[in-house]
Amino acid sequence: MLRFLVLICFMVWMPFSGNAQDTLADKQVRIISKDTVQLNIPKGKFQPKPTKALVYSLIIPGAGQIYNRDWWKLPLVYGALGGVGYLVQQNYKEYRRYDKARDLFLEGKPNEFSHLNPNEASLRAARDYYRSNFELSCLGLGVLYALQAIEAYTAAHLKSFDVSDDLSFHPYFEHTVTGPAVGISYTRGFSKTAPLSHRIQF
Repeated sequence: MLRFLVLICFMVWMPFSGNAQDTLADKQVRIISKDTVQLNIPKGKFQPKPTKALVYSLIIPGAGQIYNRDWWKLPLVYGALGGVGYLVQQNYKEYRRYDKARDLFLEGKPNEFSHLNPNEASLRAARDYYRSNFELSCLGLGVLYALQAIEAYTAAHLKSFDVSDDLSFHPYFEHTVTGPAVGISYTRGFSKTAPLSHRIQF
């Protein structure tokens, strides 16, 4: 009879013991999670949207930089695009000159290079040279167009997520209700938030 009563008491006590341990573990998790604190974005500070900056730059080159308030980048954008655009125009102009001269030479008619006594091979080589330069210039213009859009998108991201100097790592060891805890604690800060503290427990 005594053994039976002891068994009943043990069976009744076990669920409460498990719940107590679970509650303590939950409390420990909640205590650790309270180390993370986030604040709202300070009002009055300009926070560009990367998608808008990208779309503006794709519509009008340099518009994304204006949207990001990076005025000093405009001369760089238009200087690069204007320089490569000039090469595109000049190479196409020279390509058309030699192409037309070659066609006239094959027809037996005089051309603007007749005084140089050119032959068909030299005219064809000059035409192909400027055509190759024209194609490369067009490729360069396309690359610069894409780069200025990517730059505006990236710059908008960097303005939104400016990493602060508050960055640190240090190990920790502490006693908890469930036993000793060992891990690494690190702190980081962003312009959108106050410094955030995190723990990685082993």
